[in-house]
Amino acid sequence: MLTFIVSPRALKPGGWIDCAEPDLYFESYHNTLGEDHCYKQWSEAMLEAGNRAGMSFDVGPYIKDRLESVGFINVVERKLCITIGRWSNDPWEREVGVWEQLRLDRGVQDFCSRRFVNNLGVRIVTRDSCAVGDLLMGTSGGSRK
Repeated sequence: MLTFIVSPRALKPGGWIDCAEPDLYFESYHNTLGEDHCYKQWSEAMLEAGNRAGMSFDVGPYIKDRLESVGFINVVERKLCITIGRWSNDPWEREVGVWEQLRLDRGVQDFCSRRFVNNLGVRIVTRDSCAVGDLLMGTSGGSRK
């Protein structure tokens, strides 16, 4: 939040900033993510882990309001739907989806594993990319203490 407070004073007249933050909650236009889907479980676990650590991982929906509250004007919010995986027929969505899947499998895994271990009492047994569902449910990836 401090960055948002200082930014308006640091910008020249007419200047701008760009903020991007993924939503903590995964959604599907096709309603294929039931409450027991591992992406839904992951979102809830990250929210709980963050709350226990005194951190908020659900900041995306609040950025626009926070920017306006510290004096930014003409704030434009643009939400993008990003696919996960290579399932889309659209070439751009398919390429972005592959990178997003890689980010989730590799880039986010260590960050999340640390939160799950430190804040939720999960014990990691193996480094398996099936990660969250198994990690939270106590199957091959890990278990609750």
